[in-house]
Amino acid sequence: MSNYTFHRQRAFYHGFLSLWRYWALSVLFMTIPSIVSPFIAAKWLPIIGLVLAGVLIFLDRTNRLTQSPVCFRLPFIVGLSLGITAVIMCIMLNINPDMAGSPHPGINTPNPLLNILIKSPVNIVLAAYYLLRGEKSFYCRACKMRNTNIVDRGVLGNIFSKEAYFQIKLFLVISIINGLVTWGYYHFMYISININASDRYFMTFFPVSMFGMSVIYVASRYYTMWNYYRGQRNLWKHVESTATTLRYIIINNEKILLAAPSEINPDKEFITTDSFKIDTPAVIAIPYSETINQHQAIEQFKNRFEIDDAHIRYLFDSRDFCPYNNIGHFAAFVADPDDKGTLEGDWFTVREVFQMSQAQMLNSEFVNELKRIYTIAITSKTYDNSGRRLYSIKHYKPTFRLADLRTINIDFNDNNWLAVAVTNEDKRFYLLRKAWKKIVKGIGK
Repeated sequence: MSNYTFHRQRAFYHGFLSLWRYWALSVLFMTIPSIVSPFIAAKWLPIIGLVLAGVLIFLDRTNRLTQSPVCFRLPFIVGLSLGITAVIMCIMLNINPDMAGSPHPGINTPNPLLNILIKSPVNIVLAAYYLLRGEKSFYCRACKMRNTNIVDRGVLGNIFSKEAYFQIKLFLVISIINGLVTWGYYHFMYISININASDRYFMTFFPVSMFGMSVIYVASRYYTMWNYYRGQRNLWKHVESTATTLRYIIINNEKILLAAPSEINPDKEFITTDSFKIDTPAVIAIPYSETINQHQAIEQFKNRFEIDDAHIRYLFDSRDFCPYNNIGHFAAFVADPDDKGTLEGDWFTVREVFQMSQAQMLNSEFVNELKRIYTIAITSKTYDNSGRRLYSIKHYKPTFRLADLRTINIDFNDNNWLAVAVTNEDKRFYLLRKAWKKIVKGIGK
């Protein structure tokens, strides 16, 4: 086994481990308020919820800063739920201050503040929302733009994406069951006189045990999946001896050169959905290089494709799942559409490319490249780096031209433009969202 293959396999193992670890972490943080609520004064519950939410924000931040971040969607949802539940508790405590007192042994107040009754509906709403939104949610779109194509990298990315969806679905099912059982018991059986064994079972033990059993189930699921994929030797030989990829978007005026995938040899490559989709024909794999050298990229392009007069511009770089792999993204401008060198393919307009993207005919790496380029180009023409409009016309959208990529003075590696795209003067609550992002950005450094 090569060094690269070993690190790819290890990264895959840690990916599966992280899926279980973050599920267990989410379950732990979700159940802590329910466990402690019978033993402390109600006024402390919102503080506990906010502290737990803050810890998850910290972990989310540190995960983003790692070289190979993993999906943190479920802990993010749990943190959001803890925060919203804490706010609702604060409102209820202000409406009824008597609920903030210390609990008496075995006796409830006339209007008990039962954590699970508030938390379950919040969990259901949030889980259902993110389940329906899928990868179109703000959190997922920001993650994809921030990490470019790492989250869509072949079969590994597909597995992690589907498992994140599965976890949210499982979280929703458990929350619905807990909500039905606890609210049903509260409505039909609960008596606000004393806390008996039945109250403790339905309001504390049952919801906690549901989440607890899920930890065991999820662990067995990922252990089985890991054993299965570990035996798929072709998966680890997807890229055996090359660890740096150079991708070029070939541009002539306002058209892009694209080609259907070449014939695949099943004995040498692990076939994925993207293997059959349209992509740029100019992709070069070279031995691993820690930094992407533009001069080397230009020489590789000229020697491999025999196009001498192309103007090559470096755009940005990204990572693969394996920490010992990187991808350099370039734009190659050619003056003559017939000067394809050894490349094969046809020229397509931006509109045609967009239509193919809508029909899911394009390779996900190529789609993510265009999304990042388009987002940063339009954002830099519309706002400054703090999100303030460059023009007084609200919601003004400049035009996007492929030819501008040759001369536009913008760093496509700068993720700040992606943040500006979603937090700017044309968005609601701009100042509040900007202040919140500054707070979150500082956590975990």
